[in-house]
Amino acid sequence: MILFTSESTRRRELLQQIGFRVVHHQEREIREDDDIVQKDAPVYFDYHKEKDFLALDEAKQMAIEVARRKVSRAVDDLKDLTTLGLPPGETAVAGADTVVYFNGRVLDRPLLVMPSLANPGQIMEAEDTAR
Repeated sequence: MILFTSESTRRRELLQQIGFRVVHHQEREIREDDDIVQKDAPVYFDYHKEKDFLALDEAKQMAIEVARRKVSRAVDDLKDLTTLGLPPGETAVAGADTVVYFNGRVLDRPLLVMPSLANPGQIMEAEDTAR
């Protein structure tokens, strides 16, 4: 079993296209025949805290760091394995982060919380930012 620290619909679709059985932890009870359980472990990371412009390799390394933090949060902070009933000795935890890199900058996500947790004002602001 794999605990995937992302609730991305697109990542889910990609994993399903290559044959994985993916379930979101809130959809239904997790079964033995599931391959991947999705549970978000959100981490906010300021890509431009130290400098305004980044080389592509720097942005890649930072995205890897965010993925590592998501895994750490899922394992240490959220105690997701036991909460979800996943056996620690038989479960791998994987994290991922997607960034948009353009002209030396990582562009922030318009919505920094899960859409299901956002209020109408946050959603309207995110739509404006995305445009």
